[in-house]
Amino acid sequence: MSPDNRLLAVSEDLGARRQYRIQVRDLASGDWLTDALENTSGELVWAADSRQLFYVTLDEETLLPCRLWCHTLGEPQAQDRLIYEELDDSFYLSLDLSRSEAYLLICLESTLSTEVWCLPTDAPTGQPDCLLPRQEGHEYYLDHLAGHWLIRSNRDGANFGLYRAAEASPRQWQTLVAPSDAVLLQDFEWFDSAILVEERVAGLTRLRQLDPQGQPVRTLQFADAAYVTWLGFNPCPHSGECRYGYSAMTRPAASMPWTWPAARSGCSNSRRCWASSIPRPTPVSACCCRPVMVPRCPSPWSIAGIWRICARRLC
Repeated sequence: MSPDNRLLAVSEDLGARRQYRIQVRDLASGDWLTDALENTSGELVWAADSRQLFYVTLDEETLLPCRLWCHTLGEPQAQDRLIYEELDDSFYLSLDLSRSEAYLLICLESTLSTEVWCLPTDAPTGQPDCLLPRQEGHEYYLDHLAGHWLIRSNRDGANFGLYRAAEASPRQWQTLVAPSDAVLLQDFEWFDSAILVEERVAGLTRLRQLDPQGQPVRTLQFADAAYVTWLGFNPCPHSGECRYGYSAMTRPAASMPWTWPAARSGCSNSRRCWASSIPRPTPVSACCCRPVMVPRCPSPWSIAGIWRICARRLC
């Protein structure tokens, strides 16, 4: 959707080879514009003026996404401006829009390295800047909001840490969450009034809330002994509510809201907003346990089990 909410860009793979055609529809009239962008990766980001959009094309032989273009509506694709070309075929090129919607993020990823370039969405004719050059073994992922960059990086530890940098000096980092040998930092979600982190501890996923300065506020607690949880789709950084997913052996996958006092005083309980149609066993009919096993090797491990209440308990 364009920033002015008038145009809808659609990516369509007509040949089952992940070579997408991008077309644009005027939502007011229902008409399709004459623009047709061929051989793309399907990803696109609108410029702030809603008249230009960024997209990626594929290499003709390898089909790797490698070239970033800027297209002006109404002009032929042959006249599009090349913004960036990745010459190393071990890197994939992808696009993202920053949380603030102020920057186009040009993401280059290989197996063990990443590199991110940025371009202001209100200056589509400009040249992108490299936020941090690629380095073998260094993976980092970042976002922008409220004049700062938030970075998840394995620079100081294999399990990743969380850092913040001023917009004008993206290479000067302040540590918010230091890397830990016992905790894997998997993801984060950034809001005006909170930072939510997704971590893996002892085989289970943990969701924590930090304040904007990175100080711990609380950890979301779950009743099930074994479960899976993850940060969901949260497009609005100004909201005081985060969507997250949750599933357990006795509960089907569900999308849940998590609110904090900054948005709604005293509202801290989760409630189910959507769930699959699979019947959920009631607490009296099934239960779950997760005992820790001590094998002959030095590292303990755990298993998860489920049983009916009427059956003999095994753990």
